[in-house]
Amino acid sequence: MRTNTLRTPSDQLAGVAYTDLTLNFAPVSCSDKRIRVGVLDYRGKPHLQELRDQHDLSYVLRREGDKIITVPVVAGLRPLGNEVEERLLSTDSDLLLALIQHSLFRYFLSHKRLIRRVRPLRVLAEPAKDLLHKAASPARLPEWLSFRTQHELTTRSVHGDSPEVRNGILFDFFLKVGIRAPCAELLRLGVPIVGRYVGKLTSRGPHLTPRLDTLGRVANVQGELLELDDCHDEDSSTVSAADCYLEPRREALEACVRALLPRDHAGVLKRLARIQAGLQSGPGRLQKIEAIRAHLAGAQLEILPGLKIDLGRFTTRAQLQPKRAPSVLYTFDHARERTHRSADKGLDRHGPLTRQSFTPRRPRVCVICQSRRRGDVELFLRRLLDGIPGRSTQPGVFDNGFLRKYHVEGLDLEFFETKTPAAGDYRSAALQAIESRSGEWDFAFVQTDEAFHKLYGERNPYLVTKATFFQHGIPVQEFEYETTQMPERNLRYTLNNISLATYSKLGGIPWLLPVSSTITHELVIGVSTALVGKGRFGDRQRYLGITTVFTGDGNYWLANTSNCVPYSEFQAELVHTLETAIRRVKAQLNWRPGDAIRIVFHCFKPLKYTEADAVDQVVKGLNDYDLDYAFLHVAGRHDCVLFDPNQSGSGRGSSVKGIFAPERRTYTHLSLLETLLVLTGPKDVKLPTQGLPRPIKLKLHPRSTFRDMDYLTKQVALFAGHSWRDFFPASMPVTISYSNQIARLLGNLSTLPGFDPSVLRGKLATKGWFL
Repeated sequence: MRTNTLRTPSDQLAGVAYTDLTLNFAPVSCSDKRIRVGVLDYRGKPHLQELRDQHDLSYVLRREGDKIITVPVVAGLRPLGNEVEERLLSTDSDLLLALIQHSLFRYFLSHKRLIRRVRPLRVLAEPAKDLLHKAASPARLPEWLSFRTQHELTTRSVHGDSPEVRNGILFDFFLKVGIRAPCAELLRLGVPIVGRYVGKLTSRGPHLTPRLDTLGRVANVQGELLELDDCHDEDSSTVSAADCYLEPRREALEACVRALLPRDHAGVLKRLARIQAGLQSGPGRLQKIEAIRAHLAGAQLEILPGLKIDLGRFTTRAQLQPKRAPSVLYTFDHARERTHRSADKGLDRHGPLTRQSFTPRRPRVCVICQSRRRGDVELFLRRLLDGIPGRSTQPGVFDNGFLRKYHVEGLDLEFFETKTPAAGDYRSAALQAIESRSGEWDFAFVQTDEAFHKLYGERNPYLVTKATFFQHGIPVQEFEYETTQMPERNLRYTLNNISLATYSKLGGIPWLLPVSSTITHELVIGVSTALVGKGRFGDRQRYLGITTVFTGDGNYWLANTSNCVPYSEFQAELVHTLETAIRRVKAQLNWRPGDAIRIVFHCFKPLKYTEADAVDQVVKGLNDYDLDYAFLHVAGRHDCVLFDPNQSGSGRGSSVKGIFAPERRTYTHLSLLETLLVLTGPKDVKLPTQGLPRPIKLKLHPRSTFRDMDYLTKQVALFAGHSWRDFFPASMPVTISYSNQIARLLGNLSTLPGFDPSVLRGKLATKGWFL
């Protein structure tokens, strides 16, 4: 078995070599101790913050319900409060973790490090380790421009499948841009700032770096004044360039480098990208966090006067007890006799599940395209229908084309051309198509341009055309002109995905998943959201309660969209949306009193207890059934990282990707209610520069009555291989990805004057109109 011995940049890593599955969690231990804590009444967040501002270096202050617990961390001080309690550290993990977190804060502060946040602790690397200045050497850049690692340390408990609770620290890091010269200085140096967001620095106290509060986007420069659009405050649309700073984004950093190093910027940015890719790779990330872990282990941090902690090595396989979810077995008939491990190859061999029942056999399809693109569009659609034959004797991707792959007799195509790429011409062509057949089209293909993505609202031809067809219940598949110009070796993969989405939008079922559950009915409901608007501070509205409903075998039943509501009304809108969805599915599936029902919610955010209680009431309204339910938060952004040092990656030479990435479907429990699941393995990473992928975190709400995390985790893994949008392995279950897609598209359509989202609740609701 191959072993990767890690080295820090100085070729020293405290003699540690990780050789097995590893989590970025280092356990902490200390001698047990009975300590005295003070108790104060909690009088709101301002009161707690005031206490922390006064005593942040000498006391640990944490809220417990309607009380504030105070613990002195400096010798000779008494606990704050009129009441005093005794606590045993071995039985109070939350208090111990708070003491560890505070000791980390004090340690980095004593070493003059810049601290950006306390909980979780975020600390910037020293200026000497600035990545940008390293990439620029021997050329010199000003100190106000930087690109540094920001370490993030989070205290928490982990116990997995074991009853033993381990307290410790999660180690992670991110890369942060720093631009600390006022805009007046940037303008003097020739840095372009028009079109970029600017803000003012606000103090957050004596121990934290100032925060940049964004004011708006620079529309114009008038001498020493900046005229802003998309403003946070419309009354402050003009600001002094000397008083504001450029928002620290990567593109802004690159603009600064180009202005400061007009001859050398290309080489500097290329070296910076190479350094960044190395740091964010599996070996680079593990090197970096191991270096800081080893440093802190040697520092012997003191959490209380005279009480030091021991910081162990990162958690490995023996403590993680990892498992592997089964791979997907796709089924292509209701008897579950036609199966395959590959959805694509299964379709080529067996055809789709609805190959015999699919209607109409020759769908009527209109094509909207620009007149100057007509020839290329015809060739593109011919390749879509008939396929691209391979040159080898072995079957290739999309050899069969749409018609043979999905057992469709043909498509009756009729073209409607636009004279220009303008949205008005696209709308006219769509209306002409609808009037020519009184709207009796089964489907519409629409040719667009890549440039349309930059157009907002009714200026966007794609949105205008899609909305026009949706108003008449006609599903749409768009394709960009740039796609038609792709080389055949790449085009075949794109056509393969388009054909899958097209068949699904026509109402066909390509495949289903195996059902292992013994219950009568199981619903898996995805809930997501979208924030849509023009600019960052313009009128923005949040679409909430967007749901997708699947049965346990992965059959997609409907997309039920909510109204556009302010965030404060999320709970009520979510309840209404779920009630409507469940009522429709219950009728379609013919639920009978006494049936065993399980409803699993995949949520885009952790549900608050009030939200869970509200949904709980919806579910309990189904009192004629034997009911179980689970609320599962599916999180892509979190602070946990898994490494597999035995994984040498996928690919060859300089194109190797996914080094140290665990295999897809690996999972491990962090607690009874939390699980990490790998959905992006080494073969799923697209580019070597993408770095080490993170697992997703599944967190079960305590209100759930069904609590089998192994079952729920395996179900998520199955649904992550089940998209009818493309054949690529997904990094999220289809319940979440479909809901996200619905929310984004619905939100964009809402920018069109007069668009009525209720049309999507008609016959389009049971088709993948959003794919």
